[in-house]
Amino acid sequence: MENKDRKEFAKIITGLGEIYDKKISDALLGIYWDALKNLSFEDFKREANHLAQTVKYFPRPGEFLEQFTVGLEVKAALAFGKVQDAFFKGGVYATVVFDDPVIHAVIDNLGGWVKFCNLTDDEVKWWRKDFEKGYAGMAPLVAAKQIDAPRSLPGLYAIDSHATDTAREPVFIGDKQVALEWTGANKVLDIGGRE
Repeated sequence: MENKDRKEFAKIITGLGEIYDKKISDALLGIYWDALKNLSFEDFKREANHLAQTVKYFPRPGEFLEQFTVGLEVKAALAFGKVQDAFFKGGVYATVVFDDPVIHAVIDNLGGWVKFCNLTDDEVKWWRKDFEKGYAGMAPLVAAKQIDAPRSLPGLYAIDSHATDTAREPVFIGDKQVALEWTGANKVLDIGGRE
């Protein structure tokens, strides 16, 4: 979340307090903010609504994070499926763009697209564990804009040409429109992937 979300965050926590007859002090609000600020505001709001419907007592920060973490494990597994799909559709030569910026951040952190494509089958098994763990850790940071995800993951064509490789359209994985929106629709994708 960003500082601009703090007022709405306080309203939601205060509202939860009213449901559970819990007095919300400024100190308590500060503790909850510090514990939950790495969630996106949308995720926080959704989890607050879910907890208001499912728990008997005023939820602790860990309950918000627990709900989010379980969802992230599933998202991470689905994201790895997209990575595999990209490998079969584009391979090591293609520049790829996913509809999920977290995938970009994790692959970049693990050495990049070309490195992934050159792994052996045995190495991919271990890489997958690192990917899924990284996805769960980076998702809240990307959502809070604390990590800058590269806009594309360059393949060998782009890297070898030392240019933007504008002659080849990237391979889009997932919802192309979503990918274009989060990357800055219709901008030229450079090989470094960052603006």
